[in-house]
Amino acid sequence: MGHRRRAPLLMLLAGALLCLPGCLATRQEIEDLRADIIRLQNTLSKAQTEAQSSLQGNQADLMSQMDTLGRKLETLSAHLDESESRMALMSSRMDDLDMNLSSRLDLLSEMLSGSKLGVSPAPSTLFKLAYTDFSRRRYEQALKGFQTYLEKYGETEKAAEAQYYTGECLFAREKWDDAVAAYDKVLVKYSTSSVVPSAYLQKGLTLEKAGKPAEAVPVYEAVARKYPHRQEASSAQLRLEALKNPPVPAEPPR
Repeated sequence: MGHRRRAPLLMLLAGALLCLPGCLATRQEIEDLRADIIRLQNTLSKAQTEAQSSLQGNQADLMSQMDTLGRKLETLSAHLDESESRMALMSSRMDDLDMNLSSRLDLLSEMLSGSKLGVSPAPSTLFKLAYTDFSRRRYEQALKGFQTYLEKYGETEKAAEAQYYTGECLFAREKWDDAVAAYDKVLVKYSTSSVVPSAYLQKGLTLEKAGKPAEAVPVYEAVARKYPHRQEASSAQLRLEALKNPPVPAEPPR
């Protein structure tokens, strides 16, 4: 009987011994997993700390760069203000110089329009004076200035231009015949000058203004033939087409 009671106990003990290694293995794995989790937590915490430190360092560098940039902008702004002040001062001085020059030119113009000068101005000064009057549409004064220039300096380099602008002044005053005569002097006396094509063209326009379109045609043809590459040739060609093909007048309404 005793042996029969011991047999089940031995079997239970043997089964427990067989299960014990599995239980021990499971506990060890759990401990290892816990250790891995702790290591991962420590690594993550370290990474977060390093990231925060790096971010703080970058923010500090950025703030330093912004401060430097701000100082540079302030310096540039100061230089810009100084430059604007200098430009304003220079502009004021230029205005003063322009007014002074205009006053002197006006004085010379008045002197020329009166009695003869005791001392003649330099050729460039006299031409500039006359051209200033012309550009300001003071054609009578300009005409006197260019005529005086031609009387005193008719053989100089600017003489052809002075003769041309003499015609322009007469054209502006609608003295057609005198203007044609002035342009003709350019064509004859200064035939090699660069203003000759313009004189041809203006002569044609003057003849049209004088009611002589038939006489203007050969003048325009001369411009187109002699100076085909000049702008005056294109303008003359347009005038020829307009003269040869006049617009048909509209019929009156019935």
